[in-house]
Amino acid sequence: MCRKSDASGNPVFPRTNSDRLFFSVRRGKTRNRKIIAAAALILSAGTMSCEKRQREPESREALGTVCSVNLYESGTESKYGKIFARLDEIDALFNLSSPASDISRVNAARGAPVEVAPDFIKVLSEALEIARVTEGAFNPALGSVTELWRNAKIHTDRIPSKTEIRNALAHADFRKIRLDEQAGTVCMGDAEAKLDLNAIAKGFAADSIAEILAQGNVKGATVNLGGHIYVFGTKKDRSPWKLGIKNPNAPEGIPAVSISGLQDTAVVTSGIYDGFFTNGSGDKNAGGVFFHHIIDPETGFPADNGILSMTVVCRNAAAADALGTAFFVMGKEKSFAMMGEGAFDPVAGGRPLAVSITNDARISASRGLEGYIGVVLNDYTISFR
Repeated sequence: MCRKSDASGNPVFPRTNSDRLFFSVRRGKTRNRKIIAAAALILSAGTMSCEKRQREPESREALGTVCSVNLYESGTESKYGKIFARLDEIDALFNLSSPASDISRVNAARGAPVEVAPDFIKVLSEALEIARVTEGAFNPALGSVTELWRNAKIHTDRIPSKTEIRNALAHADFRKIRLDEQAGTVCMGDAEAKLDLNAIAKGFAADSIAEILAQGNVKGATVNLGGHIYVFGTKKDRSPWKLGIKNPNAPEGIPAVSISGLQDTAVVTSGIYDGFFTNGSGDKNAGGVFFHHIIDPETGFPADNGILSMTVVCRNAAAADALGTAFFVMGKEKSFAMMGEGAFDPVAGGRPLAVSITNDARISASRGLEGYIGVVLNDYTISFR
């Protein structure tokens, strides 16, 4: 394979503009509503259209969204089959709609210990670590609250009351969750508490696919799990990948930002434009009240801090997934300050990078992205921090 590695054997970003690397990452740890539309992170035009393939790219439903994988010239029936079989395994663990899934069994156990799969233990362990370092901005125990909002999306004539939210928040303490890795059990520690791992499960799935790709001698691939993007290896000409980030104000139009130089990396965006609903008239432009899907664990209501979208770039897709939610909730200033402190080394094996777009038409990006990021639309200004 043509991919570069660091001294420990981990893949790294190519040195394309000065001696800067994005970051290096240990791969020891892998890894809701945050279903971003397939175009939330748009693979740049021209990077895929001329590739010869042994087999066409495949898309199937899993994890509550459409999952698309393109192996380009490395694509074979057996490789695609292995990838989608793995997605089915993961879906069987984290599907809130299935009573037989591990997460549903934990939520139904009313605080009693439940034996779960090793993958479930791995994901929940990382979720709890990210919850700790973000001081609960990402909260895997928020299931009682998010369940209220899922029901509200179905019945948009009635949003959760402040009393209902307050009662649900009383059972959302992630610090009460107990993992017993030796016994393979999870205990919520509260009979009314419920897990919601939608904001990390897709990232874990992307990491799992990346492992299959590495073992299968795949040279280049793109993975799109409902907008959670992972780019593997390089394009056929050995150049890195390029992505575009949606314009939050016109998500179906031209991207607001482009990021180049990507290789073996996850790029995940949390934005207000997906997973939302309007209350009242059903039209936010005609008097309806707009509710997006990213819940602030402190208030129990959709986060409201001026952020329209938060994109995280990270080698660990599970971390990128969860941190996208955490940073959106935390707000721009606190998120970039925390990244600058290197607080996430134990989780992601390196410092994640981020791009925020706020309602004042400003784009803020991690300084490590300077030289790799460009503004596509003139409506926005950009600064690096």
